[in-house]
Amino acid sequence: MPLVFLDETWPNQRSSYQTQFIELADSTVEQVRTHSRFYVFETDTHTESTERIRIEATTGAAPWGNILPLLGTVHPDDPAAFANAYNITKNAESSYHGQIEVVYSTQPDPTQLPARVSYGRGALQRAFEGAKAYVLPSGAEDLPGSSAAYPGLAAGDPYPITASNYRPFIPGPVDTVNFRILTVTKNLSLGAWHTYFLAEESYRQAINLTAWAVRGRTFAAGKVYMPDLPSAEEVFDGTTVPQKYMKTTWVFWIDELRGWSLKLLDAGFYELLVPDAPVSGDREIILPTGRPTQPVRLDGHGQQLGAGGVTVYLEYRVRQRAEFADLPISPLPALVP
Repeated sequence: MPLVFLDETWPNQRSSYQTQFIELADSTVEQVRTHSRFYVFETDTHTESTERIRIEATTGAAPWGNILPLLGTVHPDDPAAFANAYNITKNAESSYHGQIEVVYSTQPDPTQLPARVSYGRGALQRAFEGAKAYVLPSGAEDLPGSSAAYPGLAAGDPYPITASNYRPFIPGPVDTVNFRILTVTKNLSLGAWHTYFLAEESYRQAINLTAWAVRGRTFAAGKVYMPDLPSAEEVFDGTTVPQKYMKTTWVFWIDELRGWSLKLLDAGFYELLVPDAPVSGDREIILPTGRPTQPVRLDGHGQQLGAGGVTVYLEYRVRQRAEFADLPISPLPALVP
């Protein structure tokens, strides 16, 4: 056994703080710092290499072996600093003696770092569900219910969009609808990624089942859509302790105005004999003026809408729903100004 003495010495111990900071997962901020602890050693032969001394100091037998802190261990008085370097030096005057410096640095676990978000923008071509007003040739707006521009509209009811012959446009008119793109990046442990991966099909092109909070902004159910599955890259990190983790990126589309459901005007040329009962059969709608030249508004129950009734738009959920709060990137707490 080459070591005949090894113990920590208090002279020269030092700490160094930098004007650099790291945000941790719980939103606390740690100032970057380094600490040095020193150990003196004596060997029973002057020909021992510094590498052999390191091996004996970390894994050798008592009383002098297995004393040196292993790399990756936490500083005894600084839980955010980890041992990441040894500096082993033999004395110039005596090769039997020397000093080991253990350097600790502020290096948090990458999987404990908070998620990062970025906001982009996008646009889609979507069909109009209705108009807020009809613009007369004079340029004045005719609001629903204020005139007979479209018979039977109730006040505040969206105008069905038709040609001047009251026939709907085929295909329907579309417009560019802008939406917000939210991108979230987060390092996940292999266990957290594996848990998500087993349930991934539940999130494929899904909308949020319940309200979802992101950085202090809460989005109502059905307003956030995950258009694609997240990307993930396996990363090996050895700055603190050797470990693998997944560097993931998640993309969401946010449309708070319309959401992600499909809305269609309830209209047709036939009505059910009994409301909400398709088994009852149907009959052609005949107006006092004869057969209609455009689809007649229906009441949401399969029958002709009475005069003055509110136009009904049928809403269809075309995406599956998922609980976004259960994603491994959640929660996404509010930013502190």
